[in-house]
Amino acid sequence: LINNVGGRRGGPALDAPMAEWQATYGLSLFSHVLWMQAVTPAMIAGKYGRIVNIASNAGCYRSNTGSSGLSYSSAKGAVL
Repeated sequence: LINNVGGRRGGPALDAPMAEWQATYGLSLFSHVLWMQAVTPAMIAGKYGRIVNIASNAGCYRSNTGSSGLSYSSAKGAVL
């Protein structure tokens, strides 16, 4: 499994409704978890498998998109 997904929504972090934060976390973080949960049983049964989670350097550094990238950066930091 190669988890390579991400994206963000919304405007400034302080003005963004919780639904925008949840959408960004759903796409950029929880999708990784859901796919791992989906494929891990088959990997265990087959006694083989690899999972590669790909994030963004935005998870290590502040996003260059200003405060609108805060939810994305924090979600990618959680993937790391």
